[in-house]
Amino acid sequence: MNFQHLWTALVAGCLIVVACSDDDSGSNNNHNVPTAQAQYFVGTTVAGSDGDELFYRLFEEIPSGTITLDEFDRTDVFTEFYGGRGYGISGSNIIKRFRVDGLDLVEDGQVGVQGTATYLFFLSETRAFTLNRERKEVVEWNPTTMTITDRDPSTSTIAEGIPYRDEVEVVDGFESNIRRGFVRENDRTLFMHIAYQGAGFLNEMAVMAVDLDSGEVVVSRDPDCPVTAGFGGFFDDNGDLYLFADSFARQTRFPDLLAGQPGKPNCIVRIAADSRVIDTDFELRPGASMQGQLPFGLSPIGGGLGLVLGLNLPRAGEFEDLFDLFGAPIHEGWAVDVRSGEVQRIADLVPGGVTDEASILDGRLFLSRTSGDFGDGGDLGDSNTVFWEITPTLTATAVFTVPGFAYASDI
Repeated sequence: MNFQHLWTALVAGCLIVVACSDDDSGSNNNHNVPTAQAQYFVGTTVAGSDGDELFYRLFEEIPSGTITLDEFDRTDVFTEFYGGRGYGISGSNIIKRFRVDGLDLVEDGQVGVQGTATYLFFLSETRAFTLNRERKEVVEWNPTTMTITDRDPSTSTIAEGIPYRDEVEVVDGFESNIRRGFVRENDRTLFMHIAYQGAGFLNEMAVMAVDLDSGEVVVSRDPDCPVTAGFGGFFDDNGDLYLFADSFARQTRFPDLLAGQPGKPNCIVRIAADSRVIDTDFELRPGASMQGQLPFGLSPIGGGLGLVLGLNLPRAGEFEDLFDLFGAPIHEGWAVDVRSGEVQRIADLVPGGVTDEASILDGRLFLSRTSGDFGDGGDLGDSNTVFWEITPTLTATAVFTVPGFAYASDI
């Protein structure tokens, strides 16, 4: 619901009542004036003297123009919203809940996880999940009571579902990393990318599907697509899930990238609405139509269109490391029709930095393009983020700017 429109209607109704009233006293009913009600959240990470610092601000309307850091409040969590409340992981194992009070966030609950909580997935106001990376288990918790509701390994562990365990015993340094996921609500399935790192680099796309009721785990692979860092993805109108295989782990080996060896061609994979495994008959490689740029990330524009960024690979040699390359304002935006495979450059979008994914505000896609000096090793330096609105007709407009590395969401 758009509360701003609701308040407008309420105020208009009050004015009509006052105008028709026989009360000419001229009294000022200030208690009838509605208070501010936040609709949107913007969070950002900036470089501080003692390391990176987190800030946030709430808005009644989608912001515009340049927003300065002194307009933000400090926080200790990356915040996401479900059911009108904010949630975030503090430290490594405390899930905090926040209620919206006007234009402020007020903490009103927390729950601890034994281990390391990674990512939050919501199914309903009483069922949510986090990944315990240390124990490799999915932990269920209740966002209403802020309690852990499932610690039974028989229903929550995913350790046995990790593939390749028997196949890579001879490889030193093998490690499996689980990336962010997507919840399909109609059959209560959680999909997660699996990324591999270590001396035995294994360059293959793999997706884990977890039945959130039974705990059953199904892993599917596409050997023709590279391993992914899980930057983006979306469900289309048909309920099909599209995920991006981006070779990011390979790209972190920057000398290989400079030597023209970025790994397998990046691709988009599909999991059909009635399936839990990758459809290996579906193949979409947008990079072939992107003028030598390497496709990176995937966000929904609407109408079957996905936004990908073009990593400007031909200019990689101008930079000392991968993060300097990511932050440089030299990367273009492209639209991919995931059904037809057609690729179009978004002409109105000026080149910028590469971001992990875009934000959806009031059903509209905003690409958060971060640019500036990232510093050595991916430090934020003097970076700033410009939010561009991209429409289904592929127009792009710069709407607002925030210091640091920023993200946004509906409340």
